Amino acid sequence: MISLYITSLRPAGGKTAFAAGLAKLFHDAGKKVGLLKPVVAGPELPGNGYVDPDAAFFQKAFSPEEPANAFNVIAPSDKLKEALQKVSSTLQGKKDVLIVEGINLAGPHQQLSIELARAVGARVIMVARYSKDTSVERVVQACAPLNGTLLGVIINAVPAARVSRAREDLAAPLEKAGLKVLSIVPEDRVLCSVSVADLAEGLKGKVLINQDRLDAIAENFMLGAMTLESGKTYFNRKPNKVAIIRGERPDMMLAALHTSTIGIIATGDVPPSDQAMLEAEVKKVPVVAVPRDTAAVAAEVEKVLAGARFRHEKKLERVTEILGRTLDFKALAKEMGLN
Repeated sequence: MISLYITSLRPAGGKTAFAAGLAKLFHDAGKKVGLLKPVVAGPELPGNGYVDPDAAFFQKAFSPEEPANAFNVIAPSDKLKEALQKVSSTLQGKKDVLIVEGINLAGPHQQLSIELARAVGARVIMVARYSKDTSVERVVQACAPLNGTLLGVIINAVPAARVSRAREDLAAPLEKAGLKVLSIVPEDRVLCSVSVADLAEGLKGKVLINQDRLDAIAENFMLGAMTLESGKTYFNRKPNKVAIIRGERPDMMLAALHTSTIGIIATGDVPPSDQAMLEAEVKKVPVVAVPRDTAAVAAEVEKVLAGARFRHEKKLERVTEILGRTLDFKALAKEMGLN
């Protein structure tokens, strides 16, 4: 069994997405794939039955027949390395490749992350999320302790208009410094999105209708504001959207419901009209009531988006497709020793 350890330059770098996406690529290539997420135990975690949400997603996406806690390893920091080794050894002979979603290389557990990779004899991929503070020097410094175990770097979430610049100003200097850049992944609307369920939870809203439709991904957001153009023309501007509309504006709700809308956030203290609710039921669009003004809700949505997680089947499909386009998977598998 060959092990692959995915780490990142900082939190929310994209480890979960690429661990799952690479697992899917190996699975589709006919390999038996194991997925593990080591978690440092702490007072905020429940007892031994705790299942990390990412591990629960791995189980649902790849092996629903296995218990969810088989996908995470939880132990105090001083015992996590041994716990990971123990679980890894049980997979020997059962899996062709083990992918570990590791701990990021920033913060108090940087050294532990390096030790975890060594504990399972893993090759390492480092994910660097593109931002103004993602410098060549910082990436090189973070990768230095990985020595000969590093397979390369994935530069993640690059705005479309900056892909060429990222290639010139970041990828090329990293290659010159001896670090292989495996992929430059463009920023993607689906991967940055949240589901209607995430919105309802994050906004502490009440789902009024179509509870079974909350899994849809919101790729766009629109405010039901006053506009000189017709409501339908206005809402037709963006597909797969959540519309944020005051409860007393059934005209705007009806206009949104006649376009590509996957959810409505009804704001304010006035509930949506019966006509709007009936149309939402017919269109199978969930309506979530949030008793705060539209401006406050819009600001809160920004916070929910900032904390967007990967755990969605549609996101797995998208990241696998993106890696298939941007990553030389055959070369990676060969480098790992997988034929």
